[in-house]
Amino acid sequence: MNKMVSGIVAISIIFSLVSQIKAENGQNNKSSIYMDKANVFSKKREYEEAIKWFKDEIKIYPLNDRYYEGLGRVYAGMDKYAEARKWFKKGIKINPFNVACYEGIGRVYLYMQDNRQAMMWFKKGINIDANNTACIEGLGRIYLDMKNYSEAIKLFKEAIKIEPGYAECYEGLGRVYLKIGNYREAMNWFNKAKQLSGSINYVCPYDGIGLIYLKQGRIKEAEESFDKAVKFDPRLEHSRYNELAKIYIKQGKNKEAKELLEKSIKSYPHNNEARELLNQI
Repeated sequence: MNKMVSGIVAISIIFSLVSQIKAENGQNNKSSIYMDKANVFSKKREYEEAIKWFKDEIKIYPLNDRYYEGLGRVYAGMDKYAEARKWFKKGIKINPFNVACYEGIGRVYLYMQDNRQAMMWFKKGINIDANNTACIEGLGRIYLDMKNYSEAIKLFKEAIKIEPGYAECYEGLGRVYLKIGNYREAMNWFNKAKQLSGSINYVCPYDGIGLIYLKQGRIKEAEESFDKAVKFDPRLEHSRYNELAKIYIKQGKNKEAKELLEKSIKSYPHNNEARELLNQI
């Protein structure tokens, strides 16, 4: 999966937790305060604080699977994938019908570029809830990565039909049309995602818009869009370096490209795309 996409999705699943958590029977006001604070810390990417609050909540309500799910999402946001899977699986052990935990594991495998495992977990979630938009959107990402664009479009639109305000799917459609080369349609979907990004969903279409500008040779506008993307999510910085390095390589500016790619790998050590580009220089 394109690392720029994975960075966006990594943040989006943390934000989705806000709307998903339901209090267990008998939960008091103190517990609600814990949950609210944990989500605030997650939004600010203050992960260690979020972990503390979730674990404090588990001490009070050890059988509430949503808190285990919350920890899984925090660790996923930290790129600690094994730890994330561990907590998601604990949530499933408590509640085998917690679709969000299946989706969380699928998402982690998506970040790890293991499409087979990701697809299996997303489908497990869909088998429990056929209308789960997060699992459907996750499958759309897989088919996008597999270049099965017609299936990706079908899945993203299916999720939008169920949940019209799901900004991630509009952004996903933008990426499909970007890959196809239909830049006008791609920009249309990215702009729709941008309009919806103020909702509880989190999505950053600016990097996609930047890619369109790059394809059109509008370098300055592309850089401005990438800068906006990095402000949304600093972890997108490595993708910004990758895309600009590609332009330098085409222009024969190998020294400049190499410097950017080295920064990209430092920013994101699992950056296989940057290493592949370095080998081309």
